[in-house]
Order: sequence, then C-alpha cells, then structure tokens
Amino acid sequence: MRILLCIQKTGDFLEKIMRVLAIVSLGLIALLINVSVFYRYILKSPLSWSTELPELLLVLTVLVAAAPAIRKNMFTKVEFFVSMLPSKIQRVVSSITSLIILIFLTFCIIAPEELLLKASITKTITPALKIPMSFVYLVFRFGFIIILFFMLLSLLDTYLYKINKK
Repeated sequence: MRILLCIQKTGDFLEKIMRVLAIVSLGLIALLINVSVFYRYILKSPLSWSTELPELLLVLTVLVAAAPAIRKNMFTKVEFFVSMLPSKIQRVVSSITSLIILIFLTFCIIAPEELLLKASITKTITPALKIPMSFVYLVFRFGFIIILFFMLLSLLDTYLYKINKK
C-alpha cells in the first residue's frame, strides 16, 4: 500500500511538470508565431524555421497535456447512453474503455520501432531545423509512455479511492 501511495505522489509531481511544460510550450508557440509574422510582414525577411518549430512544439504540447488530462478523465466522451445503463454495467464499460486505451497506447509505443530504425540508419533530418527525425520519433514514444503511465495512474487512483471508500 505504501508503494502505491509513493507511485501516486510521483505521479502528482510529474503531473505538475507536464502542466508546466504544456504552458511553456504553448507560450513559445504564440511567441514564435508572432515573431514569424513580424519578420515576414514587417522586416520582409521570413524565417526559414518559423513554421517547423511551432509544429514540433504543438505535437509536444499535445503529448504532455494529454497525460494529466487522461489521469483526471478530462477527455471528451459520449456518456449519454452509458449513463442510462445500470451502475455495474457502467463499470464494465469503463473497464473495457480503459483496456482499449491501454492497448492503443502500447501499440503507439511499440509500432514505430521500424520507423525509428530507418530514421537512424538514413540519418533523416527535419528540413529547416536539421533535427534528426529519430529524435522527433523518440519524443513521440516518450510522450506515449508518459500518457500510458498516467493512464495506469488513473486506474491506480480509482483503485485507491475504492479502497479508501470501504
């Protein structure tokens, strides 16, 4: 039980970090787009990397913001039909949904292995920033691992809540 509480506290700390990363990333996107507009239309000298970096930051933002959102069950879902079911069936539907999400996240972590390997072998880079694509793909993988961790934390939170309720 102590280990579960320690994991939960670690999750709380990581959640704060993910929220800060998402806020900083969104702020950087806004700043970079404004700088890009300034350079393009005022100085008449567009920056070559002005669209690529905000795109990469947007992906990062989605990945780091999805983790706390999945833990707090903040994603949009259709509850109209589920809420009409008896409570036991609602729990079954919730469990099946969680299982499908876990399978999908596991697939997203494992599936790009070949893509990562090809990017490493061919030394593919992004056009403007010259960032290795293997690094970009690793960020994707890391993001999905974090989301998976937070999904498991969500299940742990539910489990601990049920124990404390009894």
